[in-house]
Amino acid sequence: MVPCHGTPLQSLTSRTNLEYHTIKQTAAYLSSRTED
Repeated sequence: MVPCHGTPLQSLTSRTNLEYHTIKQTAAYLSSRTED
């Protein structure tokens, strides 16, 4: 599937950044629960 705009590399990068951000949020959530 070809994105409507942007290069495949840009699409892949933005998706990777989103996944990285989600992992960071999850890790922060888990660590905050562990500290309780």
